[in-house]
Amino acid sequence: MIARSCDGFERTYDSGCFYDVTFRPAAFATKVRPRPGGLRWPAMTAAQERAWSRIDGVGIAP
Repeated sequence: MIARSCDGFERTYDSGCFYDVTFRPAAFATKVRPRPGGLRWPAMTAAQERAWSRIDGVGIAP
């Protein structure tokens, strides 16, 4: 979709198209810090959940 719009932008702005059709983003897991369980599910063991749920400000409010 983006690559197809290059011709229109070229006609309007006469500056070339800088979209790289060969670009492939890295996996999301390479961009964010992993959860305690890494890529496995569940991300936390039941013991980890109990320990973390006692930390004030951590988790989802009821």
